[in-house]
Amino acid sequence: MKKVSVLCPYPIGLAPSQRFRIEAFIQNSNREDVEFSIKPFLSGTAYQKLYLPGHTIGKFFYVLIGFVKRIRDLMECRSSDFILIHREASPLGPPVFEWVLAKVLKKKIIFDFDDAIWLKNTSDQNKITASLKWSQKFNSICKWSYKIAAGNAYLAQKAKEFNNHVILLPTVVNTDKSYIPQKQNSNQITIGWTGSHSTSSYVNPILPVLKKLHDKHPFRFLIISNQPPDFSLPFLDYRKWNKENEIRDLNEIDIGIMPLSVDEWTKGKCGFKLIQYQALEIPAVATNLPPNDNIVLQNSSGFLCNSDEEWLQALEKLINNKDLRDNFGKTGRERIIKNYSIGAYSDIFFKLFS
Repeated sequence: MKKVSVLCPYPIGLAPSQRFRIEAFIQNSNREDVEFSIKPFLSGTAYQKLYLPGHTIGKFFYVLIGFVKRIRDLMECRSSDFILIHREASPLGPPVFEWVLAKVLKKKIIFDFDDAIWLKNTSDQNKITASLKWSQKFNSICKWSYKIAAGNAYLAQKAKEFNNHVILLPTVVNTDKSYIPQKQNSNQITIGWTGSHSTSSYVNPILPVLKKLHDKHPFRFLIISNQPPDFSLPFLDYRKWNKENEIRDLNEIDIGIMPLSVDEWTKGKCGFKLIQYQALEIPAVATNLPPNDNIVLQNSSGFLCNSDEEWLQALEKLINNKDLRDNFGKTGRERIIKNYSIGAYSDIFFKLFS
């Protein structure tokens, strides 16, 4: 029996990257040769408070508690065969815990990440702590790792600058149990976007497109997120993200969108919302950038756009043609089952611990 300690930032069941990159494999496996112990840095209360404005003193208190827990975790990790680190062992400061695990305790570290975490990415919610994040720790963690799992090809190439033992592990969904299409009858078309509040700003550049489109073809614009967006539209419907209702809410969407800006940070995006949409037979429209162009098949499961005019044309085609939406949806789901499902990557995930 191999024992694996999982050092992750967030409480179990709340953060998308952790849920679908780590927890999903563990929870949906019947393997008896590997035993996992998940050790979050943040408690559930801390996670909820950390992404709200204000509460500065409370946030530092919760982070302090996390560091105390991590010291205890190091003691417990002594009996582990592998240490799986998702993103980082602690959100602030240099990679002290990783150094102790690799150099003092001589543990085999499996490093998993799905963002360009070596870059500084400051939002209103984290601007106070951004200077303490120590993004340069990425290089060291890569060098000390036994194996690395990267969420897309760009991330994998970056990790290979420091370590040759890198595999590509996209974020996946459970297409057998949870991600089941259940189309809801409605006379109104719903265009939808899902994601955290910190990324909702990516929608801003296409707001003029949505307004122009709505003048010709009335539709509902559904946003599913942890907080309301910073913009408003007469036809906007905000739905607070809820784990229990997640699949049901996504199934209300007829056309899923993923606009992105063109910069170094977005190169590290793993296109997870496109995977969610297509797993539920929802045709996708996205900015024509990697990895979107690997997830969406142009003119087959969705459209990839380079300009406002292309966004307008793509959305208009899908609004006007239900058969096209249905055909794109079926193609998209088949592609996700084959390339972005737990079934497709379970063996690869567990080979990390060999």
